[in-house]
Amino acid sequence: MYGLLVLSTLLVAVAIYMAWWWHTTMSIPDLVTARPSFYRQDVPVRAVLIWREELVRSSTRGSVQYRYGSNPASISKGELIATVMKGGKGNPVYSSKRGYFIPGLDGLEGSWRYSSIWTESFSLPEVPDAVMFPDFAESRSDRVIGKLIPQPQVLRAVFYSPLTESLKSEAQSGFIEFRLDPLGSPFRGDVRVVEVMGQVLKVYMDMPFFPLSSLVRRDMTIYLKGGEWRGAELPESAVVIKNGKKGVFQVRGDRVFFREVRGIPMPGDRFLVYGGLNPGNLVLLNGMIGKEGRIKLW
Repeated sequence: MYGLLVLSTLLVAVAIYMAWWWHTTMSIPDLVTARPSFYRQDVPVRAVLIWREELVRSSTRGSVQYRYGSNPASISKGELIATVMKGGKGNPVYSSKRGYFIPGLDGLEGSWRYSSIWTESFSLPEVPDAVMFPDFAESRSDRVIGKLIPQPQVLRAVFYSPLTESLKSEAQSGFIEFRLDPLGSPFRGDVRVVEVMGQVLKVYMDMPFFPLSSLVRRDMTIYLKGGEWRGAELPESAVVIKNGKKGVFQVRGDRVFFREVRGIPMPGDRFLVYGGLNPGNLVLLNGMIGKEGRIKLW
């Protein structure tokens, strides 16, 4: 009997505490002000690169000394690119054209073509790193000492991307905006061919640049514009689902009411509302405990 009395007393105390906690929480809730914000969602994709190239051969075999060492270099027509030493005599190798000289190979020379890459379905071929020839090493039996990428020429790219309305619209307009880094400057590539494959977009486009650094591998990661939104930013905890609708509990004066919103999650447990709420509006920080009615703000 005594134990039952103690248990009843504890339950009553807990009930009183919970009622006090709920009343205090709803009477003086934590509030947050929606702030203006902009959010861009980037889509990283792997693109394979296509260019024209020619093998460079020496007239004789021997120890090869490269003018620029084992590094890619921008060269002019008629410029000395290497000297092949044999029997104490140096045999110079000059560039036949202006372009980029690469003192190495990746094994795909002669077989890397748009026609074979584009016919692949939902996948892109893997590419190896170029293997640079060391300075003063013996030349190969075929006397190949590197390759030349004639300039000027247009660097081309093939890639697959998840299909979004913004990307589809851009591609149909003849260009696609992308970045080399999420925080970098935007570039525009001119679309040559585009194909919609279910929920995937397949693109063949011209790149607006051809940097020497892109020649080490025949692929790179680019960041496409998945979408851009402007609106009111809130902590994600303020957004809840009520009766199947996404919304927040907005505060006006001493009243709270549920307001349906449209938006998108952001990194860092944030949420961008682009419809239904304006910057400067006051809402409950913890939407899970929200209910409509009168509240005490102080």
